[in-house]
Formats: sequence, C-alpha cells, structure tokens
Amino acid sequence: MNILWLSTSGAPQTRFVPLNARNQRIHVISRATGQAKPILKRIAILCAAEIVLAFAINAMVGAKSLVAMVNNGQRISTQIGCGVGVGAVISVLVTALVLYVPMFSRLRGKLLDLVRPLELGPFDPIWLSLFAGVGEEMLFRGSLQPILGLWWTSLLFACLHVTPKQYRAVDRATLVYVGAVFAGGVLLGTVFREIGLIAAMAAHATWDTVVIVWLRHYSRSPLTPLTTESQRRRA
Repeated sequence: MNILWLSTSGAPQTRFVPLNARNQRIHVISRATGQAKPILKRIAILCAAEIVLAFAINAMVGAKSLVAMVNNGQRISTQIGCGVGVGAVISVLVTALVLYVPMFSRLRGKLLDLVRPLELGPFDPIWLSLFAGVGEEMLFRGSLQPILGLWWTSLLFACLHVTPKQYRAVDRATLVYVGAVFAGGVLLGTVFREIGLIAAMAAHATWDTVVIVWLRHYSRSPLTPLTTESQRRRA
C-alpha cells in the first residue's frame, strides 16, 4: 500500500507500507468512516424532507393538526415501551424467518447484498433507524393514514420501498419483500391507531435496528452458510 507523506523539507514523497494485519484494520476503519457518513447524511436529509412534507400535507387537507396527533395517545413512556417491545418481537421473528427458512433464500440474498457493502460504525444502525422511524411515521402514519386509511397507506408505504431497478425486474423475492413491507405497514398503522404515533416511531426504529444489525452480523461472518444474491449468480 502506497502512502503519500510530507518530508521535513515539505516535499511530498511516496512511501510503501506493507499491508499487514494492523494496516488492514486501519484501512477498514478509514473505509468505514468514509462510507458511513454520507449514508447518515442522506438518511437525515430524507427524514427532514419527510417531516416537512408531512406537515405540508397535514396543513392542506388534514382534519387534525400533526402536533396534536403526536401529543395524542397513551403516555409517552407507555408508547415508547410498547413500541420497542412490538418492534423487537416482530423484527426477531421476521429476521429469523428470512435468515433460516429456505423459501426466503432469494429475499435473504437481496437483503444481504444491500447490507454487505455498508461499513457502518457501532452506533450508525441506531441513528439510521431513528431517522427512518421518525420521518416515515410522521409522513405515512401521522399525515397520510388519517386521509387515506390504514390499507391504502400501507400499500403506498410498501410500493415506495421498492427501487426502480426492482420494478424493472420483478421476481418472487421482490413480491415477498413488498408483501412483508405491506404487512409491516399494517402493523405500524395499527400501533399508531391503538397506542399512538410515538409508539409507531419506536416500533419502526427498533425493527430497523434489529434487522440491520442482524443482517450485518451474518453478512460479515466467514462461517455463515448464507449466501448473497450476487454470490448465487456467480456460482
């Protein structure tokens, strides 16, 4: 590995450094820092845009203010506790199914392909999940569900989680993914309706955190039998 450095005279020089185990760790840490920050920045910007859009839609056609909906529901501590509990239970069950049930192997490969390139720091999954949970729940549950209803909002929620590339090549894994996100939207909408918006945010953030951490762990494990979609195509 070549490193550019400055000598005492100020002239740039190139020095060859053997890529031993210590330098590999430094390289991985540097690469992780360089990739994680743009991801967090994009998700934070998207969260802010979703919140602005939620308030705009609510101001134009909402029957009740979004601030009032945030304050409605059960006590905040109860909402957070219920949301974290629901999110943890459902995410563990869903992740176990995706990772270990053979019929979900293609979906598993697609998800691992998405997670594997992301070199996130220890707390980055939590920040990513919080941004997604707050922004998406403000928009879909807080703003759109009172207007469109539970089922249409959940369908829109699922459709917007599919990338243009997935729409161009729809397969069974994509359909399973859309169905799972739709079911998740129905669950989050029910949590919002029965407990409160903060509970839906907490459930969403917990769900995403568990899934990202678990998939990242298995994507990095050299002993795991799980394969990604790209590895399956190369085989």
